Amino acid sequence: MSDSLITIDCDYVQPALACAYLRISQGECAFIETNTAHAVPKLLAALAAQGRSPADVRYVIVTHVHLDHAGGASALMEALPNATLLAHPRAARHLIDPSRIIAGATAVYGAEQFAALYGTIRGIDASRVRSLEDGAEVPFGAGRSASSTRAATPTTTSWCTTRRRTRSSPATPSGWSTRGCSAPGCWPSPRPARRTSTAPRRTPPSTASWRWAPAACAPRTSASRPG
Repeated sequence: MSDSLITIDCDYVQPALACAYLRISQGECAFIETNTAHAVPKLLAALAAQGRSPADVRYVIVTHVHLDHAGGASALMEALPNATLLAHPRAARHLIDPSRIIAGATAVYGAEQFAALYGTIRGIDASRVRSLEDGAEVPFGAGRSASSTRAATPTTTSWCTTRRRTRSSPATPSGWSTRGCSAPGCWPSPRPARRTSTAPRRTPPSTASWRWAPAACAPRTSASRPG
């Protein structure tokens, strides 16, 4: 079975503004990002278009808990009976109990606009959520691994897929692993978004730009970190 990566336009606010991704390897599937609850039908349609069923999805991965990335996690997990959600430990707790995130966003947007933007958000059963520290490994497909590192926010996990074996490096376990990554195939991409303001920045630049390449991962250095 071949490996593939499918980009899914979530139509968040407008077309081509936000995407989720479907990764397929050796018959196993993983969604990377969920966007909002409104996008879940699009994600499931993309899965069906690949001839896969909800039972084939092994993982749902969110890079961080901003609601345009993880707002659809609970609705998607409800549709995927065998999936485990992977997230940074400080993000996982908010996916299990999203009350603070919901309250904060509702205070900003109001209940009506919150519902229009994000839909319904519920807590995810803790038994279906796995927190991943740097250095962890989880199996997925065949001949691939991934790396998670801190990125845009303290609760961000970035992911990079690599081949299981190359001539210049030893074999690594098949699946997702959490090691420092600076390759161009990372999710989110290490390349920061373009700034349009000259005001001082208190937080690192956004890393919500995604691209795919079967490139090798290497530990980050201070010079390779964005912003």
